Amino acid sequence: MAKSDQSVTMTPGTYTVKKLHDATTVFHFSGSDNTFTFTGVTILIPTELLSSMDFNPIHAHASYLLTGNNITFIDGTFENVYPNGMNDATDFVEYNKRNEYAPARQMTEFKLNGDNITFQDCTITVRGSYPYGYGDMWGKGRGSVVGLKKHAGINVNGRNCTLDGVSLSVLAFGHGIFMQTHADNTLINNCTLQGRVRSGAEMYEEGEGSLPHQFDYIVRFGYLDRKPIPRNKMFALTEDGIRNYNGVGKITVKNTSVTNFRGGISLATGKAAHVENVNLVNCEQGYQLPGNSKVIHCTGDASYGPVINCPYPQKSNDVYDIKIVDRPATGDHNFANIVGKNLTIKFTYEGKTPDTLRPIVLGQKQGGGTGSANGVQITNETPYPILIKSQGSNAGGTSCGIVTDNGTDNNIIYSPCKFSSHHTYPDSGNKPFDVPSSHDISRSDLGLSDRYAARLLHSDDFNQSLANWTSEIETEAAIAIVDGKLDINTMTGTTAWFNQKLSGPIVITYEVTTPDDGPDGLPRDHNLFWMAHNPKAPDVRPSGAGGLGDYNCYDMYYAGIGGNKNRTTRFRRYENCDRTLIHELTDKAHLNAPNQTYRMKIVCIDDQVQVYRDGQIYWDFTDPNPYTEGWFGFRQARTHLQIDNFKVYSLEETPSGDR
Repeated sequence: MAKSDQSVTMTPGTYTVKKLHDATTVFHFSGSDNTFTFTGVTILIPTELLSSMDFNPIHAHASYLLTGNNITFIDGTFENVYPNGMNDATDFVEYNKRNEYAPARQMTEFKLNGDNITFQDCTITVRGSYPYGYGDMWGKGRGSVVGLKKHAGINVNGRNCTLDGVSLSVLAFGHGIFMQTHADNTLINNCTLQGRVRSGAEMYEEGEGSLPHQFDYIVRFGYLDRKPIPRNKMFALTEDGIRNYNGVGKITVKNTSVTNFRGGISLATGKAAHVENVNLVNCEQGYQLPGNSKVIHCTGDASYGPVINCPYPQKSNDVYDIKIVDRPATGDHNFANIVGKNLTIKFTYEGKTPDTLRPIVLGQKQGGGTGSANGVQITNETPYPILIKSQGSNAGGTSCGIVTDNGTDNNIIYSPCKFSSHHTYPDSGNKPFDVPSSHDISRSDLGLSDRYAARLLHSDDFNQSLANWTSEIETEAAIAIVDGKLDINTMTGTTAWFNQKLSGPIVITYEVTTPDDGPDGLPRDHNLFWMAHNPKAPDVRPSGAGGLGDYNCYDMYYAGIGGNKNRTTRFRRYENCDRTLIHELTDKAHLNAPNQTYRMKIVCIDDQVQVYRDGQIYWDFTDPNPYTEGWFGFRQARTHLQIDNFKVYSLEETPSGDR
C-alpha cells in the first residue's frame, strides 16, 4: 500500500488474511492521498496470525499501520477471529491458557500515525488478549503481576484525524480509541463503542486453575490493590472507551455512545476536550476532563462506578452538563468524585428514587484520596446527596439531595425535589402506581387448557405515564405516550425494557400496530426480547446503549417479525454470546402489513416457548434448557410501532387439570 493518489474500491466479499506484512504488522498503508472503499467487504484476521508476530520491539505491533497522510477508509468491516470461530469467551479459565488467542505482545488493531486520516462508516471487532476476563486487576502496564498482551482498537497519533460512524466492539483487554504523541484536533462523531463487563462474584466461581485462584482472589492493582475481589462489583474487561495521554491536543467527541468500558470518556491528561451529546452506559467510571473543557447535553449513570471521577485537583474551569439515567446499580462506589477549581456541574435526572443514595463527594478524587475542590458551582437535580469533605471550599448552588458540609465557606442550598417511587402491592412485589390488583380471568381468554389458571400480575394501558418502562436509545428516537399507546418512532437502535423481572410460567399479551409512516415509509420489524438475563448476575436487568449488539451476551429469547426490511420473521435463542436461529418464516402472511393492528401472545410454561399472532401460532419450541425468568423488552431500529394493552399473567396448575 505504498502508492499515493489512489482511489481503490475493493471487490465485495469476505477475505481471511493468511500472512503478515512484516514481523509486527499485517497491513502497512504508507502512501498518501488515498481513498479505500470497502462496501460489502469483510476482512478477517485470525488471532493465531497475531500471535505469530515477533515479540520486539515494544509499541510497534498493529494489524493496520497507517503512516501516510490524507488516507480515507470507507464502509469496511474488519474483524479478528478465533481458531474455533467463537464470538467471545465464556470459559475464561481455558481461554487464558490458549496462546493462539492472544497477540505476541501488546498491540493495536489500527494505528493512525499519519495526518488527516478519516474512517467513515466502518465496523471493527477486536478480539484476543492476555489476560482477558478480569480487566486491570492484575495490572495495566509496568509492574503488572502477569505478562500483558493487550489488544486495543484505534490508536490516533496524527493530526486532524476523524472517526465518523465507526462501530467498534472491543472484546479484549485494551482501550477502545486512544490518542497519543502528536494527536491534535481529533474528531470522534456518530460512533458506537461496545465493551463487556462481568461481576466479581463470577470470578469466585472459576475455581482452581484460574487467575483469581492463582492470586488467592486478591486484586493486585489500583485502588483495590491487596484487597479481595468485591463480589458485588462489575468489572470492565476492557480498558477505557475514549482515552488521551499527556501532550495530545484538542479532542472533540459528539453523538457517540460508550458502553461497558473501564472508563467512558477518560480525557483528563490532554490539553482540551469538547464532549457533546454522548451517552455513557455501565462504565466503571464516567467522565474526566483536562481543564477548560466541556461535557454538554450528555447522559450517564453511576451504575457500576462514579459518573464523574476527577483524578487531578489542579484542573480548572471544566463544565459538566449530564442527564443521569436511572439504571440498576451494584457496588460500593460514590455517585461522583469531584476535585478541581471553578468547575460548573449540572446533574438532571429522570427516574425514581434509587434504593441506594450514593454521595456526590466534593474533595475526593479518583481512587479515594482527598484533593482540593475549590469554587465548584453545582446544580443537583437528582435525589443523590452531596457530601463536602474538608478540602471542599467556596462551593455554591442548589441540591435536591441532602447536603452535608464538612468544608469551608460553602453555600449549596438544599431544596428537596419530588421523585416517583415504587409502591408495594399485595402478592405482587414492587410495582409502579398504575398496575391494577391481581385477579383471575377465564382460561379461554388466553387460549389455555383446563390445566392452568391465569392471574394478572402486571398491566399497562399507557394512559398515565411510562413509569413501567426504561428506554435505551442508540442516538435518535422518540418514545412517548400518544393517544393512549406506547409510541416508538426510532431512526436507530432502541430498546424499551419493562422494569419488572418476570418469572415463569407466564403469558404476555399486547396489541401492536405497524404504521407505514416510519423512517422508511414502510411497515418495518416488530422485535422483542423476553426472559433476558445475565446468568451470572440474574437480578441485574440487562442494559446497553440501544444497539442490537449491546445485548448479544445476555441469555434470552428473541423474535423479529418483519425484519430485514419486512422480508424475514425469525425466532432466536441467545446463549453464551451466540444468537442461535431456531426458525425463520418468509411468506407474506408472517410479515407485517401497513397500518395493521396485531394481537400478540407469548407463552412460557416449563420447557415450552410459544409465540402467537392473532391466534395463529408462529413458533412452538421445546427448550431442553429453558429460560424461566428475566426481563421483557421491545427492541426496534428504523421503525414506528404503537403498543397497547400490555399484560403479564402468571399461570398456576389447577388441582383438577389434565395430567
